[in-house]
Amino acid sequence: MPDSVEWSFRPWRDRPAVTWRALAAATASVALVWFVVGETPLRVALGIVVAASFVSACLPVHCRIDADGVSYRNALGMARRGWNEVRRATMFVGGVRLSAYSGRHWLAGFRDLDLPLPLADRDRLVERIRPVLAAHGL
Repeated sequence: MPDSVEWSFRPWRDRPAVTWRALAAATASVALVWFVVGETPLRVALGIVVAASFVSACLPVHCRIDADGVSYRNALGMARRGWNEVRRATMFVGGVRLSAYSGRHWLAGFRDLDLPLPLADRDRLVERIRPVLAAHGL
Protein backbone atom coordinates (compact mmCIF):
# COMPACT_ATOMS: atom_id res chain seq x y z
CA MET A 1 0.00 0.00 0.00
CA PRO A 2 1.45 3.42 -0.95
CA ASP A 3 2.04 6.00 1.76
CA SER A 4 -0.50 8.58 2.70
CA VAL A 5 -0.75 11.75 0.66
CA GLU A 6 -1.38 15.10 2.35
CA TRP A 7 -1.64 18.57 0.91
CA SER A 8 -3.08 21.99 1.59
CA PHE A 9 -5.09 24.12 -0.77
CA ARG A 10 -5.25 27.87 -0.25
CA PRO A 11 -7.86 29.37 -2.56
CA TRP A 12 -6.58 32.95 -2.35
CA ARG A 13 -3.17 31.81 -3.56
CA ASP A 14 -4.02 28.79 -5.75
CA ARG A 15 -7.14 30.07 -7.55
CA PRO A 16 -7.67 33.75 -6.77
CA ALA A 17 -10.09 34.37 -9.68
CA VAL A 18 -12.48 31.66 -8.45
CA THR A 19 -12.23 32.97 -4.91
CA TRP A 20 -13.00 36.54 -5.98
CA ARG A 21 -16.02 35.29 -7.97
CA ALA A 22 -17.30 33.40 -4.92
CA LEU A 23 -16.86 36.48 -2.76
CA ALA A 24 -18.67 38.64 -5.35
CA ALA A 25 -21.51 36.11 -5.61
CA ALA A 26 -21.84 36.00 -1.83
CA THR A 27 -21.93 39.79 -1.62
CA ALA A 28 -24.51 40.07 -4.40
CA SER A 29 -26.66 37.34 -2.84
CA VAL A 30 -26.57 38.97 0.59
CA ALA A 31 -27.46 42.34 -0.98
CA LEU A 32 -30.39 40.73 -2.80
CA VAL A 33 -31.62 39.18 0.44
CA TRP A 34 -31.25 42.52 2.20
CA PHE A 35 -33.39 44.35 -0.37
CA VAL A 36 -36.01 41.64 -0.89
CA VAL A 37 -36.67 40.53 2.68
CA GLY A 38 -38.61 42.95 4.83
CA GLU A 39 -37.78 42.33 8.47
CA THR A 40 -34.26 42.92 9.81
CA PRO A 41 -33.90 39.73 11.91
CA LEU A 42 -34.94 37.64 8.91
CA ARG A 43 -32.57 39.64 6.67
CA VAL A 44 -29.66 38.87 8.97
CA ALA A 45 -30.53 35.17 9.31
CA LEU A 46 -30.97 34.63 5.57
CA GLY A 47 -27.89 36.71 4.81
CA ILE A 48 -25.78 34.46 7.04
CA VAL A 49 -27.18 31.32 5.43
CA VAL A 50 -26.58 32.64 1.91
CA ALA A 51 -23.03 33.83 2.70
CA ALA A 52 -22.21 30.48 4.35
CA SER A 53 -22.96 28.67 1.10
CA PHE A 54 -20.10 30.56 -0.60
CA VAL A 55 -17.58 30.76 2.23
CA SER A 56 -16.04 27.31 1.66
CA ALA A 57 -14.65 28.58 -1.66
CA CYS A 58 -12.63 31.18 0.29
CA LEU A 59 -11.21 29.04 3.13
CA PRO A 60 -7.94 27.06 3.16
CA VAL A 61 -8.36 23.28 3.04
CA HIS A 62 -6.19 20.44 4.30
CA CYS A 63 -6.68 17.11 2.48
CA ARG A 64 -5.42 13.63 3.29
CA ILE A 65 -5.66 10.29 1.52
CA ASP A 66 -4.38 7.29 3.48
CA ALA A 67 -5.00 3.61 4.17
CA ASP A 68 -8.13 4.38 6.23
CA GLY A 69 -9.82 6.68 3.72
CA VAL A 70 -9.91 10.33 2.78
CA SER A 71 -10.41 13.50 4.78
CA TYR A 72 -11.10 17.15 4.03
CA ARG A 73 -10.72 19.78 6.75
CA ASN A 74 -11.28 23.52 6.76
CA ALA A 75 -12.23 26.13 9.37
CA LEU A 76 -15.89 25.07 9.22
CA GLY A 77 -15.26 21.41 10.02
CA MET A 78 -14.08 18.09 8.70
CA ALA A 79 -15.43 15.48 6.31
CA ARG A 80 -14.09 11.94 6.37
CA ARG A 81 -14.90 8.97 4.16
CA GLY A 82 -13.68 5.44 4.72
CA TRP A 83 -12.81 3.39 1.64
CA ASN A 84 -15.95 1.33 2.17
CA GLU A 85 -17.98 4.51 1.49
CA VAL A 86 -16.21 5.39 -1.78
CA ARG A 87 -17.44 3.70 -4.97
CA ARG A 88 -15.91 5.95 -7.62
CA ALA A 89 -13.03 8.40 -7.93
CA THR A 90 -12.69 10.91 -10.75
CA MET A 91 -9.68 13.10 -11.41
CA PHE A 92 -10.43 16.51 -12.92
CA VAL A 93 -8.36 19.65 -13.47
CA GLY A 94 -9.35 21.15 -10.13
CA GLY A 95 -8.92 18.05 -7.98
CA VAL A 96 -10.26 14.62 -7.11
CA ARG A 97 -13.97 13.83 -6.75
CA LEU A 98 -14.85 10.85 -4.56
CA SER A 99 -18.37 9.55 -4.84
CA ALA A 100 -20.48 7.19 -2.75
CA TYR A 101 -22.21 6.10 -5.97
CA SER A 102 -20.78 3.89 -8.71
CA GLY A 103 -22.59 5.92 -11.40
CA ARG A 104 -24.46 9.17 -11.80
CA HIS A 105 -26.92 9.85 -9.01
CA TRP A 106 -29.15 12.78 -8.13
CA LEU A 107 -27.71 12.92 -4.60
CA ALA A 108 -24.10 12.98 -5.79
CA GLY A 109 -23.90 16.77 -5.47
CA PHE A 110 -24.66 16.46 -1.75
CA ARG A 111 -22.63 13.34 -0.96
CA ASP A 112 -19.57 13.60 -3.20
CA LEU A 113 -16.35 14.81 -1.64
CA ASP A 114 -14.19 17.10 -3.76
CA LEU A 115 -10.55 17.37 -2.78
CA PRO A 116 -9.08 20.44 -4.49
CA LEU A 117 -5.54 20.23 -5.87
CA PRO A 118 -3.27 23.27 -6.14
CA LEU A 119 -2.44 23.78 -9.81
CA ALA A 120 1.28 24.27 -9.10
CA ASP A 121 1.63 20.80 -7.48
CA ARG A 122 -1.13 19.02 -9.38
CA ASP A 123 1.04 16.67 -11.46
CA ARG A 124 3.17 15.59 -8.48
CA LEU A 125 0.09 14.98 -6.33
CA VAL A 126 -1.74 13.06 -9.06
CA GLU A 127 1.27 10.72 -9.40
CA ARG A 128 1.08 10.01 -5.67
CA ILE A 129 -2.73 9.78 -5.47
CA ARG A 130 -3.32 7.39 -8.39
CA PRO A 131 -1.57 4.38 -6.75
CA VAL A 132 -3.53 4.88 -3.52
CA LEU A 133 -6.81 4.97 -5.43
CA ALA A 134 -5.77 1.97 -7.52
CA ALA A 135 -4.95 0.00 -4.37
CA HIS A 136 -8.59 0.42 -3.39
CA GLY A 137 -9.98 -0.51 -6.80
CA LEU A 138 -10.82 3.02 -7.88
